[in-house]
Amino acid sequence: MFPTVLRTVKTSVKVAALLSLRLDGPVDGMEKESETTPGLFDSHDIAYPVAATFALLGLLFATSMLEGRAIGGDFVIGAVSLPIAIMISSISGRLTSLVPLPSSGLRVFGLSSVLLVFSILANLILPVNHIFVMMFFVSGVISAILNECNRFEESSIFFSLFIGIDISATYAAGLEISSGTTTSQIIDVQRTAIGTAFFSFWLASIALGFVVLMALRGNLQKRGSGSFFSPIPDVAESKVPLIYSSLALLSFLVPLVWLGRLEDLAEFSEGSHLGYVWGVFSAIVVTIHAFFRSEGWHVLGAVLAINWLLYTVGHLHEIGNTLPSLFSEDGFIGTFTWFFLGFWLNFFAIFFASRGVFGDIAPKRDKGLFRNWWAEHSYAVLVGMAFVTALAVRTAWNIIPAMNAQGTGLWDMTGGSDPWYMKRVVDYVIAERSHLIFDHDRAYPMGGINPRPPLFSWSLALGGLALSWLLEISAEEAVWWSVAVLPAIYGALIVFPISGISSRVHSRNAGIISAWLIALMPGHMSRSTLGMADHDSFAMLFLAIAFYFWIKALENLDHKKVFESASPNPLYVIAGMRETWRNNPKLMANATMSGIAFSVMALGWKGFVYGPGILFLAYSFQVAVNIFRGRDSLQFTSAALQMMITCIVLPAPFYAWPGMNLLLAPSGMQPMF
Repeated sequence: MFPTVLRTVKTSVKVAALLSLRLDGPVDGMEKESETTPGLFDSHDIAYPVAATFALLGLLFATSMLEGRAIGGDFVIGAVSLPIAIMISSISGRLTSLVPLPSSGLRVFGLSSVLLVFSILANLILPVNHIFVMMFFVSGVISAILNECNRFEESSIFFSLFIGIDISATYAAGLEISSGTTTSQIIDVQRTAIGTAFFSFWLASIALGFVVLMALRGNLQKRGSGSFFSPIPDVAESKVPLIYSSLALLSFLVPLVWLGRLEDLAEFSEGSHLGYVWGVFSAIVVTIHAFFRSEGWHVLGAVLAINWLLYTVGHLHEIGNTLPSLFSEDGFIGTFTWFFLGFWLNFFAIFFASRGVFGDIAPKRDKGLFRNWWAEHSYAVLVGMAFVTALAVRTAWNIIPAMNAQGTGLWDMTGGSDPWYMKRVVDYVIAERSHLIFDHDRAYPMGGINPRPPLFSWSLALGGLALSWLLEISAEEAVWWSVAVLPAIYGALIVFPISGISSRVHSRNAGIISAWLIALMPGHMSRSTLGMADHDSFAMLFLAIAFYFWIKALENLDHKKVFESASPNPLYVIAGMRETWRNNPKLMANATMSGIAFSVMALGWKGFVYGPGILFLAYSFQVAVNIFRGRDSLQFTSAALQMMITCIVLPAPFYAWPGMNLLLAPSGMQPMF
């Protein structure tokens, strides 16, 4: 199975590379890149999109044939049309140097305008689905922006990720084991199988795109100037990145091909196959092994590889796969066999590695290339992983139950009655295109106002309308996806402001730890899971953003006197704010951003007051300390007033709306005064 897939993919990459090579020869190192004449066509700009498209389509056809699908004309046309369109759009984005405009911003804007007009006209002349138009436009624009920034590797990764979404959807939609009749008894298993197929193929396509990038980089793909990829050697300098990326690809191909070889849903539901989660952790193990090898820590690398292999074999046995009888016996014999195998494999791994069989183990005076790269980019990598993990744990175990409520088979939500009332408000917004202010069914038969501020419910409604247009489905169906998924996204996004706060207050390591703590904090997770359509995750996100900008503002605070002498006149404070804007605009701008974030929070939750209240208490304490130290607090006061005034003025129109009576209500904005 695996050789067939690898041969097909390898052939596709070679074909694409040869096609590109006929247009232009390979680059002889970095020197030739700088000799490229601006304004002239360079085939290195188009090599990767062509090669990656052929490789990913080759992967689709290979896995489909292994699964036993009929590869007919309709299947090929449906599978190829959008990827080819995305490829053409991406190529156009990589050719911005041909646009006769003086600045990169104008070139990107000009190309974006052309792509937008072309997409609209093409859709009018030959109607296609909206997602086709959107992906065509976005692919070209993002490629153009990254190309103008000389971020060629980032552009390539985005291309494989973006085109992989469409090809993965094509593969998952035609999954053979889920193509039977849908019944209420098996619909959850069918949906799980389709989701597993999508993510298995998508991860494999991203890994394959990275392999193609490593194979072409420095030859048919120009090296970019971004710090994230520029330290990685190209294939002419070292084949190690290509080898390790191929191993990561193999770890994703195993679950993908195994899934395609399952006979039916019953076999899938038994769970006796390796899934894409195993592939993710295998890729992480491969990356850690690459780090050990870069540092010359071959003993650690060998022990890691042996024990991951042992874990995989044990896991295969645990999930129901048959092993030789010696390893599957109960009691002392089975235990001793596993101990014997583990002990001696680790012994020989350490024995050979410590004698230099796997490479030189002499201590290095300097850090390895990977270690230097990790020191510079570990914050971005680990915080990004924390975000992905936060999103996964908030959605993975909730999506299937949310789509199939027990007893009704319809959508379901968690968290009590509040999410259901929020759904009622969202339905009203979509139907009437206005906010639900007076609800006749609330406190029936008297009726009453809807006490919830509008921004959170409107974000869910607008998300549903956007999905309805993009996927061309009814708003009633699309809004369920928006109502269920957006709170989980809001909950995962809090990782970034929390890590930013900790990194600015303490260090980058503190930021990483804080990101993982909030990502996996049970209290926060319970109020931000998929289907928990309440304002908690929305409010906490913008509360964290407000605190982040306030801390960023305080970084620019100095205690120099604004005026020679103080005055009890209230105009003294106004004059101080004016002078602070003039002399320290960063302080006031960040204080304003903090106030705007509090305003967004206020328009999503009436309990926003405790956020500015916390900062006001801290401000009062600091002013008291400054009095004893003899420091001037006018700049500090100006920033605090700027933040407070902003978060009062912006949401005031809603709180002062006639009939709402929330401006001076104890449950409204009164505590701000």
